[in-house]
Amino acid sequence: MPGFGFATAATTLVGQNLGAKKPEQATRSGWEAWKLGSLLMGSMGVVLFLAPGLLMRIYTDDPEVIRQGITCLRIAAFSQIPMGTSFIFSGALRGAGDTRFMLFVSTASVWIVRLGLSLILINQFDLALAGAWIAMALDWFFRGGIAALRFRSGRWQKVKV
Repeated sequence: MPGFGFATAATTLVGQNLGAKKPEQATRSGWEAWKLGSLLMGSMGVVLFLAPGLLMRIYTDDPEVIRQGITCLRIAAFSQIPMGTSFIFSGALRGAGDTRFMLFVSTASVWIVRLGLSLILINQFDLALAGAWIAMALDWFFRGGIAALRFRSGRWQKVKV
């Protein structure tokens, strides 16, 4: 949820600054939203990694669910910053009107990285539930990286809305 909040802020700030003909401020706003969002999402990742059993026991006392949940939460811990990066820079690009690029990236990533890699990790490597979570984490790394590269390129400043 915090990643969505920072994405909304990035959308608004980038859009307002571009509308005010302040592209440098739009760029600074996007990066600042990412820094703050990464700090918060990274902190959440630390909690997910260090206290997954405690978090799981809030919801269940089933030892098998807790065991598998701990694995999933530890995998999710590593994807917090990339997930936030994807959300925030996608939001910044949305504020600039550069929506089509991330639509194609997100669609391809979900179908190829998340789904395709899940099938391979589950069926070929017998990773079961952990395989699906690893694929999801790698999807966030891919999308976050592409969104950050697109934002850094500055091409979004020239999109006609």
